Amino acid sequence: TWLLGMKIVLVAGCRHQIDLRLEEDEGEESDRGYSGKVMMSSIRVTDEDTLRVVKEEAGFVRFEIERRLAKSLRLHGGLVKGSESLVGNVVSGNFYSAQPFGVIDGIDYCWTGFPRKV
Repeated sequence: TWLLGMKIVLVAGCRHQIDLRLEEDEGEESDRGYSGKVMMSSIRVTDEDTLRVVKEEAGFVRFEIERRLAKSLRLHGGLVKGSESLVGNVVSGNFYSAQPFGVIDGIDYCWTGFPRKV
């Protein structure tokens, strides 16, 4: 609460990174006869392999944001004068739950869903 008494909430997306990674993986998997990316009405059908990619990319984006915010706090006045402790904190987590799409028009969306509660 060191910025005018406000707490900042930053929400990052990683769809671009996921799309790039799936395109890379799709080229490698085309030799084996299956694709890692199926889109129905611009909604990705998330199977287990795609879910693994999503988790990896989301984890990397989260790590990079935490690393850069912590570095900025250290370099630009996040320290109390004469103290070694930081005034601001970098806290992250999964603060929502999701509702799966399920089967719609005969298509099983597997792990795909939408936010239920934030």
